[in-house]
Amino acid sequence: MSYRWEPQSLRYRDTKTGRFLPQRAIASLIQLRISQVAQELQQLGDRLLSNQVTLKDWQLQTAQTLKILHTQQYMLGVGGDAQVQDSDLRAIAAELVNQYKYLQNFATDLTQERVSVAQFKVRLGMYASAAKVSYFRGEKEAAKRSGFNGAMRVLGDAEHCEDCPRYAALGAVPIDEVIYPTQECACRINCKCSLLWVKLEDAIKKPSSDRPLLEQIASQISELSSRQIKELIDDYKLSTNGSSEALKQRFLDFVSTKNQIQLSNISNYIQQVKARIS
Repeated sequence: MSYRWEPQSLRYRDTKTGRFLPQRAIASLIQLRISQVAQELQQLGDRLLSNQVTLKDWQLQTAQTLKILHTQQYMLGVGGDAQVQDSDLRAIAAELVNQYKYLQNFATDLTQERVSVAQFKVRLGMYASAAKVSYFRGEKEAAKRSGFNGAMRVLGDAEHCEDCPRYAALGAVPIDEVIYPTQECACRINCKCSLLWVKLEDAIKKPSSDRPLLEQIASQISELSSRQIKELIDDYKLSTNGSSEALKQRFLDFVSTKNQIQLSNISNYIQQVKARIS
C-alpha cells in the first residue's frame, strides 16, 4: 500500500482508496516495531550474557538499534521522509544523546554488578518502549507546522492510572505545555493514551446556547450516519446492542462521562473524531 501525508489533517491517506489510515493502525504499527526491537535487544543482551560479544560491542550495537528505532518513530510522527527538516534531525540527535547517556549508565551498572540478570532484561525492554515519546515529539512538530497550537489527551483502551484521566479532563492545553503519553504518569511506558492536536481559538470558543451538555453533544452527533457511529464504537471498543440509537447513546455516554470532555471543547472533539473515521 502507498500512503501520502496530509498536513492539514495530520494523517496518512491511502493513495488508492482515498481513506485515512486509522489511528489505531498507527498505534499498532508503533507497538509492532517497538516489540520487534525489544526482541532484538533481548537477543543482543543474551549474547552479552553468554560472552559472545564484549561489553563495548554490545553497547555499540544497542546504540545503533536505538538510533534506528527513535529515528523511525519520530519520522512516522512528523509525516515521513518528505516532511523532515533540519530541526527534526537536531531533535532526533538530542534525544539520542539522552539515550546514549542512559546506555552508558547501564553499562556502568553492569560492570559494577549492580543489576541482576532479571533486572538487565527488564531494562532492555524499557529502552525499546521509551521510543514511543519520539513519535509524539515528531507528531507535535508536524502539528505546529500546520498551525495547531494546542493538544488534548485522549484516553486509550486500558486500565488507567490516576494521572491520565486528570490530563484528559484538562481539555485543550497550549501545545508547548502538553505532557506526552508515557511521561509524568504512573502508567509510564505502558501508557495507551494518544493526543489530539487542536487550535486553541476553536477549542475555547463558547457554545452557541445554554442547552444541557448531552443535548449539545447529541445535536452534533446526530448528523453522523449509523455506519460512522458503528465505526466510532468499534474504534473505542464500546459495548452496544447494535441499534443506531443505542450506538449513539452509548457514544454520548462515553464522551460525556468517561472522557470528561469540557463543554467548550466538545465541538472540536467531535470534529477530530469524525476526521478519524473519514
